[in-house]
Amino acid sequence: MNRTSSRSLDPTREGQELRSGLLPFEPLELLAARSRRLADLVESISRRRDVRALRARLLVLLLELRCPVKGRPRKGWYVPGAVARLSVEAMRRAWRGFYGEEPPAPRTLRAHLGLLQRVLALVRSPGDWVEVVPPSARWRPRYADTIHVLDDEEAVERWLEIGQPVLERRADIRTNPDAWRRHLGTWRTRSRAKQLELFQGRSAPAGRPEGLEDRVRAEEPVARGTALARGLGEALLVRDHDALDVLRALAAQQVSLRGRPSFELASNLPRLEGAAALLARALARGDAVRNGAAWLVRAHRHAKPAELAQARAWVLSVGRSPP
Repeated sequence: MNRTSSRSLDPTREGQELRSGLLPFEPLELLAARSRRLADLVESISRRRDVRALRARLLVLLLELRCPVKGRPRKGWYVPGAVARLSVEAMRRAWRGFYGEEPPAPRTLRAHLGLLQRVLALVRSPGDWVEVVPPSARWRPRYADTIHVLDDEEAVERWLEIGQPVLERRADIRTNPDAWRRHLGTWRTRSRAKQLELFQGRSAPAGRPEGLEDRVRAEEPVARGTALARGLGEALLVRDHDALDVLRALAAQQVSLRGRPSFELASNLPRLEGAAALLARALARGDAVRNGAAWLVRAHRHAKPAELAQARAWVLSVGRSPP
C-alpha cells in the first residue's frame, strides 16, 4: 500500500478527533475542504445522505493515502499524485486505521469505486507485474491497481485531453502496465496547450451498481451551460458591472441565491464571477448538478484562484463570440 500522510498515522489531537468523529463537520464538508470539485460531484450524483457520506469518506481516505503530485517518491513504484497498489482489502485496513471503525464490505467498496470512476472522480491504472520465477508468458500476476484522484478541474481536463483518447484507441492499456507506462505514464505532468476548451460530456455506460440509487450524467441540457456562459460573458464585458448583474445572469438559468449566501457571494465580486463561470463550464461539459445554488456557494468558498481565473477567461471568450 502507498505511503500515508503523517496526519493519518500520528496520534495528534487533530487526527484523533477526525477518526473519532468529534469534529462538527459532515463528511461532505470534510471532503470540500480538500477538494471542492469532488464534494460537488458526490453531492450531484448521490440521492441518499448515507451514500453521500460513504463516498465522501472514501474520497477523503484516498486523498490522505496518495503520494504528493510533486516531489521525489520514496519507493520506485510509488506514483506521484496517486495511490499505488491499493487493493480493496488494503483500503479496508486503511479505513480501520484512519476512521477507527469497521469499513464497508468489499462488494460495497467495489461498487462505489466503479461509480466514482464512471463520473471521473478517479482513474485506475493497472498495477505493476509481480515478478515470478521462472518468468511465464501465460501467467503474469499483477499488483493491485493504482488509483489517480481527479481532485480539480485541471486534472479532469488533462485526463480528457490526454488520457481518455488513448484509452479509447487502445483497450489493452487497461490491463497492461507496460503499455500504460509507455503511452500514459506522464499524463498528469505532460505539458499541454494553454488554450481553454469546452469539453463535451461523455455518456456513461449503461447500468449501475446493484442497490445504489444515483444520478450519473443525468440528462442535463448542455445548452443550459452554454446559455449561462453567454449571459455571464455579456454581463462581465460591461465595464461597470456589479454583483447584481452576475446574480441576474445566474437567475436567468434557474440558479437563484437568497438570504445570507447571496450577500456572502456578492461581497467578493471576483470570486463570484469565477464561481459562476465554473458552474457554466460544468453544465456545458454535461456534469450532473443537483443543486446549482449549493454548487455555486461551495465553488465560491473552496475553488482555487487559478480555476476561477481560467473559467472566467473562458466565459469572456464565449461572451465575445457571435451567437
